[in-house]
Amino acid sequence: MRLSSYRSRLSESSPATIATCTPNATDDAAVIVVGSVGGAAMVVCIPVLILVVALKLYKQLVYRLALYLVLSALMFSVVTVLHVAQIPFLKSGNHSFDDKLCQAAAFLSTYTLWVKVLLMLCVAIHLFAYSVCFKNLKKLEATYVVMSLTVPLAVSSVPLATGSYGPAGEWCWIVNWRDNCFAMKDPIGYAEQLALWFVPTSILLLVSNGLMIAMLVVLYRRVHRGESPLHREQYRKALRHILPTAVYPMSFLVLFLPTVARRISEENSQGARDTALVFADGFCTAAYGLVAALTLLWHILVVVWSRRQKALEALKKRQKLIKQGPVYGAVATLNSEFSDVPSVLGASINCSESTEDAHTVYVVPPESEVDRRIHGHN
Repeated sequence: MRLSSYRSRLSESSPATIATCTPNATDDAAVIVVGSVGGAAMVVCIPVLILVVALKLYKQLVYRLALYLVLSALMFSVVTVLHVAQIPFLKSGNHSFDDKLCQAAAFLSTYTLWVKVLLMLCVAIHLFAYSVCFKNLKKLEATYVVMSLTVPLAVSSVPLATGSYGPAGEWCWIVNWRDNCFAMKDPIGYAEQLALWFVPTSILLLVSNGLMIAMLVVLYRRVHRGESPLHREQYRKALRHILPTAVYPMSFLVLFLPTVARRISEENSQGARDTALVFADGFCTAAYGLVAALTLLWHILVVVWSRRQKALEALKKRQKLIKQGPVYGAVATLNSEFSDVPSVLGASINCSESTEDAHTVYVVPPESEVDRRIHGHN
């Protein structure tokens, strides 16, 4: 009740204040950019999620963590499209429904953004502990998810309780000045923007990126200074698997910079808006989901798919070498030596070579060994 009466007095500014105030109208073009990029993110996120399920990558923890990031990105992308849905109601003058839609979009934007930030922090902590400290925190996976879904609910409910959600520039969020007019500052919304978003998000992003960078540096050094070739190869595989989840926090930080730059610019220019920063802010904010999906898609197509293709090519080449071997006895010798070696694809492959008296069943040995022994290389 006290906040409502305070805001009523705030809106009833003196004639001098209103006369010197030049409200900025909502820029439909900026809103359409936000919605369009968000829609594109949805179009990319959904097939990526289907691909992860189809390839059963969710069974591996590192892909499951990346999957959580894409799911949160999809949630936020859906919310960005809601901002475009407001334009027809603004044009028709249906402000009653528009106010409710605006508050809903602002609440969901705050909630989904916080889900993304906390998930990134949890992923960074988990990967750092596993890769650098050799501690498997897999049992905390459920805790990561529950915390990332519940804490943002409490944070995003604060502006809802204080009535701070509404038109904030070109889209809906926490209002820091009334009627989009810098001369009519709202101290409550101003404080909530800083305390509930800019300050904690900046700190968490720096912590997440710091952990990721430290982890990548440690793994890179171990790849080149490992105790043995086997250890170096293990670290190389770990580095390759972690890259998609490491790139996302770094890209989030880069995309967050235009928002901070715009905020500083408007404070220094007494509310005057830089058109370039407005569109950069809208595009980069809506691109959070697009970057998450494209990063995981790139990893699936380039790393996972190429690895499987190389394995298939290696298998075909090995089978061809064995069939074209100069002496059957050499194949039999190889069979006896490498009968315990699994195939490249992780499954035993039964091949038969017949003679007049018997059949020989064996597991195909590694390509390099076949080539060396058949062709007499040392």
